[in-house]
Amino acid sequence: MKKTILFILLSSFAALLSGCRSFYTVSLSKKAEGGIYCTEKSTEQVLSFPTMNYLISGSRYYYATAGRMPGKNSKSGAVAVLSRVHIPHCTLGVLQSVSAGGITPCHLTLSFDEKFLYTANYSSGDISEFRLDNGKITGSPRLIKHEGKSITKRQKSPHPHFVGFSPDGKQLFASDLGTDEIFIYNYLPGKGLQLPCVEKLKLPAGSGPRHLVFSLCGKILYTANELNSTASSFVKINGKWQLFKTISTLPAGTTHRNSPGAIKITDDGKFFFITNRGHNSIAFFETTGKGNFKLLEAVPSPGNFPSDILLIDNEKRLAVSHLKSGTVHFFKLDKKNKKVTPEQHFITVPQAIALCR
Repeated sequence: MKKTILFILLSSFAALLSGCRSFYTVSLSKKAEGGIYCTEKSTEQVLSFPTMNYLISGSRYYYATAGRMPGKNSKSGAVAVLSRVHIPHCTLGVLQSVSAGGITPCHLTLSFDEKFLYTANYSSGDISEFRLDNGKITGSPRLIKHEGKSITKRQKSPHPHFVGFSPDGKQLFASDLGTDEIFIYNYLPGKGLQLPCVEKLKLPAGSGPRHLVFSLCGKILYTANELNSTASSFVKINGKWQLFKTISTLPAGTTHRNSPGAIKITDDGKFFFITNRGHNSIAFFETTGKGNFKLLEAVPSPGNFPSDILLIDNEKRLAVSHLKSGTVHFFKLDKKNKKVTPEQHFITVPQAIALCR
């Protein structure tokens, strides 16, 4: 009898946890509906936080960026430290909400040792470095300023749009849409980023690099370029990165106005995906080794303005957020036959922008 009761309790607890294995969707709305929703198994709002735009998870807490500090008139954006407070409904609570130090933080990442948190501040053209103590922010951020510009109207000044670590955790890569460059910084454990940056990867003028992903070996990276609807690869040869290939995220002959958004790669590194915002499709790429890759197809999306991608169900499905239609749509992924197929199922989240487990 005791074993039966214990089994029931453990099963119930497992069921609650599995509910929280549903993913989170971030709403960009400036109203109270903005914030975080527990998605797929339910669409309940689990945190109200207007202008939130990105969310990541750490070993202790979740971390988020927002365009504005709650209740403040300051132009400075916000960084929040969040904790799960109610397992059955995946509810999140705000442990800290601090100024990002820069304007329009739009992406963030943790160092592998979780001693530092970094944000990409789009409008002020800098990166914020926060020191963490047991997962919480301590002190004021160090601002790391980018310099430069490029050829389009949106490139009159730096606009960092992404920060992420190399697979070995030793370097931080920052994509700058405004300068057509990827800044690479060495990371020193316990001390943070070493300045100046050790290398800058240059893309064709007018590319507007937005986000990037790495191959399994860490010697190939792929970028989604927002301003000219392309994807690029860089290969590390003799310790230096070299631009290898750039192709369109759209089928040949397509003239539709478009701006790529997110890029995500499968765990085995064989496929990656880019959201085509405007063309309303998911660009499905196959990597063919040594920096080569090809566009398999641009899969039409039922939603409007696909913004982020999350691989779910052991990479058998994709979840895709759509900002303008306020929806999250689902796609089947068949790696063997190299097919991505839209499903009929979708859920509604106002101004859905980012996805996170």
